[in-house]
Amino acid sequence: MSRLIIFLKFGGDFGFCPRGGGVWEESARASFRIFWRAGYSTTRVKTGIINSIENKNNIKVIAFDFGGVIYNYSHNVLMKDVAKELKQPVIAVTNAWKTKINEYELGQVTENEFWNAFLSKLKINHNKKTLHRVVIHHFYPIVESLKILKSLKGKVILCLISNQTTWLDDLEKKYKFKIFFDIIIISDKVALRKPSKEIFNLFIEKAKVKSNKIIFVDDFLKYKEPTESVGINFIHFKNSRELKIKLKKYGVQIK
Repeated sequence: MSRLIIFLKFGGDFGFCPRGGGVWEESARASFRIFWRAGYSTTRVKTGIINSIENKNNIKVIAFDFGGVIYNYSHNVLMKDVAKELKQPVIAVTNAWKTKINEYELGQVTENEFWNAFLSKLKINHNKKTLHRVVIHHFYPIVESLKILKSLKGKVILCLISNQTTWLDDLEKKYKFKIFFDIIIISDKVALRKPSKEIFNLFIEKAKVKSNKIIFVDDFLKYKEPTESVGINFIHFKNSRELKIKLKKYGVQIK
């Protein structure tokens, strides 16, 4: 004598074939486990789980920050690299960097003006092209993050939102990353910086979807509050493996 016990995890129609023990899904929403117990002295359990590939939260748009999410970036490491090139204390370089970086990221000053203010603060002279190369060399691809972008391409609208400068133009020439994105919002091009709500509202306007259908991925947790204040879902990026897990919780499947 055999008994068949079926546990349905959540709603949906399904079919079961006793002869072959096969399970198939007639509704994309069905996900269940089947336990088959045969006889009294021995027990065999077969588990079949069907996970719907449906985007259960109906996420339409996923936006990514640049530095620290899809390309390596560490402000502290960059400051050390620049300090090493200049043979200056890291703290002095860090303070001088703050002189015009916000204005540069807003497109209010040129790269030349940024370096002039930076070097003036340090009271030294240095080749600005060399400093430019130090910055560009600092960024390199996070391979697993790029794999995620490739997997998502064509499934959702992909967006890049970043506080960046004309350095990004040189990085694009080097890496050709813009091909992944349908929408690109860079601070120096729109004269808006994170964490201002205005840049996120501009993003929603360009995406042309409801804010709750959007996810924004950033490595800075401080952007969580302004992102969520306009209704956008926020994922704090720590590493690519964890990002896959967090996206899956929103119903976004990554191969």
